[in-house]
Formats: sequence, C-alpha cells, structure tokens
Amino acid sequence: MLLFCNRGPERAPGPARFRVTAPGRDSIEPYQEPKQGMDSISSHVSIDPVGGRSDLRRFLDFPKELYRHDRHWITPLDQDLTQWLKPAHPFREHGEMALWLARRDGRVCGRISAQIDRRHAALHGERVGYFGFFDCLNDPDTASALLGAAADWLAARGQNLIRGPFNPTINASCGVLIDGRDTPPYMMMPHTPAYLPGLLAGAGLEPVQELLAYHLDLGDGPPAHTTRLIRRYRDRLRLRHITYRTWRRDLEQMRLIFNDAWAGNWGFIPFSEREFRHMGNEMKPLIDPRQGQIIEVDGEPAAMMVTLPNLNEALHGLDGRLLPFGWLRLLQRLKRRGRIKSSRVVLLGVQRQWQRTPLACVIAYALLTRSWQLGCATGWTAAELSWVLKDNWAIRSIIEKIGGVVYKRYAVYQGSLPMAPGGGA
Repeated sequence: MLLFCNRGPERAPGPARFRVTAPGRDSIEPYQEPKQGMDSISSHVSIDPVGGRSDLRRFLDFPKELYRHDRHWITPLDQDLTQWLKPAHPFREHGEMALWLARRDGRVCGRISAQIDRRHAALHGERVGYFGFFDCLNDPDTASALLGAAADWLAARGQNLIRGPFNPTINASCGVLIDGRDTPPYMMMPHTPAYLPGLLAGAGLEPVQELLAYHLDLGDGPPAHTTRLIRRYRDRLRLRHITYRTWRRDLEQMRLIFNDAWAGNWGFIPFSEREFRHMGNEMKPLIDPRQGQIIEVDGEPAAMMVTLPNLNEALHGLDGRLLPFGWLRLLQRLKRRGRIKSSRVVLLGVQRQWQRTPLACVIAYALLTRSWQLGCATGWTAAELSWVLKDNWAIRSIIEKIGGVVYKRYAVYQGSLPMAPGGGA
C-alpha cells in the first residue's frame, strides 16, 4: 500500500446475486485463461468452514495448485495469513474473520474469507464487511457459492455491503489484478487470474475503486530537477531515519503521521498503536533503517516513508513455508549482496496541514529522492510505488514527474447485502 492522503468517490453498486451452494465442473484444474464453451456441469459444490489444522493447510495450499502453471505466480509466505488468525493478533481486538473451502467430489476447488472490522461503521457511517483470499476455478457456480457463504456470514452480523478482496484489510494486500499480469507481483501485492473480474461481476459485484501500481526505473539516480527543488527549501526541511535504538518511538511517530494523512480517506481504517508496532516488528528483519524516513518541516514532523526490498525475488522455491529450513534459505538469499534488485515503497504519508500547499510536492520529492539514492547504492535497479488510488492526482503527478509509469491496475469490488434482523455493525 502506498499511503498518501486522497478521498475516492463512493458509488452504489447493484444488488448482489449470491447462491450458497451450486453445481460445479467435474474436475479440479490448475490456473488457466478462460475458455470458450465450458464443460457441462455435472457435480455438486459444497462450502465448508475451515475448522482445523488440516483444513487450514488445504486453504493455504490451494493457490499453489491453482496457479502452478502461471510462471509469474509467487507463493506468499503462509505466515502472511496465519498470523491474522492468532488470538493475540491486534486485529482481533476490533475485528473477526472466518474462512471457507469449496469442494467438489471431495477435492478443494476454491477458498474465501470474510472479515468485519467494527471500526468501519463508526468512521464511515456504513456497515461494510469484507471478503478476501478469494481463489477458485474458472467456474461461475463455484465463485457464487464461495461469495454466497461470505455474504451470508456478513449479513447475519448486520452488514449491508460486501467489499473486497481485502487480504484481510485495506492496510494489507487488496484488490483484483485487472491489468499487468505479464510480470510477477512485488511483495505484499496480489496476483490474480484474468478470469476473476468476470466471476465477481457474474456474482453481482461491481468495481467501486481502482488502485494503481507504478514502476520506476532507478537508473543512475533521481532527476536533477528534484534535487534543485529540495535544495531551495533545505533550511526548512530536516530528514531523519529510524534507528533500532529509537525503534518504538519512531514507529509511534510514523503511526501518528499516517493516521492523520489518511483520515477521512476512502475505506480508511486507522492503525492502533499495537497494530502498527506489530507491523513494524514484522518488517524489522527486512528493513534498512535508513529506508524508514521521517521528515520535519520547521522542526515539526510532517511526513514519513518506508521502502522495503522486494522480498518476492527471494521467495522462489520456498513454497510459502519458512519451516523447517525456509528461514535459513531466505536469510542466505537476503545476505547475498546484489541478490535483490528491486524495492517497494509500502508507506508514504504527508500530514493534512501540508497536503494542499506547494511544500507538499517538495516533501514527497525529498523522501523519494533519499530512498532512491540509498537504493542505487544498495544495488537496486527498479522500484514499485504501490498502491495509489486512481483519482489521487496529487501523488500521481509527483510520481510521474520523476519517471514513474503505471504498469499494474487493481480493482476493489462491492455488492449489497440484505439487512439481518437485529444485526449490528
């Protein structure tokens, strides 16, 4: 997620058409592009809640089978999901989540999750539940059955809308890839098949927001015009990086900047102190502290940015598992100088008081330029800046003026749900 303040428009979707169970095709197939003339439907799809370790293992492993012929697929680490299921995870303080598997003739043919974040209604005045981790065969009936299970679960808990995919929140991996499938995903970004938007539309969901990913060729360094502009304001700006010694204090300062920068944004949910600290501790083994930046204007914190090495370059062959020997292999790859050639800007926020001033552009350039210089010294040759709301023209113009090019597009979908009698958000 590229976190920069912007308010996106809402629009009311049409009613969702959901079915809880449906017939399906008679064999499990790996990922493939949509076919003309689908096979006749002859067997039944069952939707079962994930109820134990064996089911969770099937939930985690299903995408590996589905996408095994997609050369750009990179298996995410299992812990990217399992950490959210732990009772001690900060999300559980204000949210809940359920998982389902679709089966045909006893074989897994799809998966989905549903989530509720109880803070959403208070912040946005709408009862919205989320779905995520949505993967299935190219079969409308399997898709409708899975979405129906998530929809029923959300409606029973008083939600009026279903939105996603969020894996599992807007502050994590989200969206369906609608353009740019010809390259692998960067870390913590989704990679989904070309047929998925059609399955969502067929179930009655409509796109409600579009997210963009920018590619930036780092080349020999940042353009000269940004350096000149920053130099003009150097007496007012002070850029510092986080340190291990001041880690906790720096994380809290970043959290406060982020929550201010995105207050009132489309779908925004603020980080609690525990959530942001948890995320920071997850990133700590990966981050060069110099790539965690805070910038001050006239002595007051004004903006922050975090850039991480693109871990996906090192995940090939690990099959998503760090145990028993995955950790060792991953650390060995990360220690090889020059192994990782790309990076991703995952957090960028400018406080609201500066967003509509000429200095906003200078602040963003200062953060991006410093990260760019450090990246070139590290051996990085490319970066992804993601994600950015489609109508966030302020940050889009800044990125494009330094050479960024939109190369992937993602959509978030939404559908209406029936009111659950007596339900609450």
